[in-house]
Amino acid sequence: MGMAGERRNNSLPPRATLWILGMFSVGTLVLLLGLGQYYDEWFGESDKENSAGLSMIGLGALMCIPGSYGAVVLFGSWRRWEGYSYDQLPNYGDDQ
Repeated sequence: MGMAGERRNNSLPPRATLWILGMFSVGTLVLLLGLGQYYDEWFGESDKENSAGLSMIGLGALMCIPGSYGAVVLFGSWRRWEGYSYDQLPNYGDDQ
């Protein structure tokens, strides 16, 4: 019998994979849109308020950073790189 939270087989966890890929994709999109809106003054709208762009950058970073970490762990585990395991991913109810 394994430890609590330890996966019995080394298979791809479906819920964690969906959450990680979703966070990485949406976070990257919001981050890029925020950067585009923040730096829009370079393209002719210098009197525009930049606070919406900064808010989108913050939200995108909050989603993209853990999503990118999880994506690297997923890819490393899938490629069977040494030191990477699906056990390093957060549990989103995959073990139930």
